Amino acid sequence: MRTLFLVLLVAGVVLLTIGAVVPELFVLSLLGMLVIAGTASVALAAAHHRGPPQAHY
Repeated sequence: MRTLFLVLLVAGVVLLTIGAVVPELFVLSLLGMLVIAGTASVALAAAHHRGPPQAHY
């Protein structure tokens, strides 16, 4: 799962970079931002501790 997140993050950064370097491919930059945001969202959701809330004393 961690490898998949890493691959998606790298793909998003590559798309973002291509879109930033070549103005005609600006849509790739937007797609890269979408991929990075989605990857971060899924990673944060997967890292959330599941289970009943614990009282901290």
